[in-house]
Amino acid sequence: METKATDDAGHSSASSAKPSARAQSSTRPDEHLATFPHEGRFWDVSLAVVEGPADSVQCRARLRFMPVDHADDDEPLHTAVLIIEPSYEQALKVARRYQRYELSALLRSIS
Repeated sequence: METKATDDAGHSSASSAKPSARAQSSTRPDEHLATFPHEGRFWDVSLAVVEGPADSVQCRARLRFMPVDHADDDEPLHTAVLIIEPSYEQALKVARRYQRYELSALLRSIS
């Protein structure tokens, strides 16, 4: 689908209405990776894509930890950006390679 825009001088230009890869990746839901016990609670961990610089074509992601038995006032815990890959699929592959002990260590470092 194309849309036409006009500038102040009345010139028109066509632009595509297709969203960019960056816009598509920023609207992705978090991808669940694992559930594991840590310090007496079960935690869900998911991959959360973060929006990068405007000119970036890379997928930047961090891990999001949320207790399974969370209360209404519990906020999710996030790591810093740990994964930077050319595509969402490659970032997901990297995230799925984390072992339980690594996830536990990451959670311990941010809680």
